[in-house]
Amino acid sequence: MAGAEYNGPKRDGFMPLHNVIEFFKEYVSRFLLPVKDNTTVNEIAVAADGRYLIKTTEANYVAKNVVIATGFF
Repeated sequence: MAGAEYNGPKRDGFMPLHNVIEFFKEYVSRFLLPVKDNTTVNEIAVAADGRYLIKTTEANYVAKNVVIATGFF
């Protein structure tokens, strides 16, 4: 991720889960990213202008980019 170089003791190692969580929280704070976690997305569609229309259970959003992050952590 741009601006998020890892400076830990093992450059080719893996961070423990608690460090990964802190790393992402700090990244989101540093760049004031509009991250919505624990959100149920019902639909994502592409508008005529190329932006994304995102419908969730809590609100609707329009965005230039969407990151779908799922997995182990």
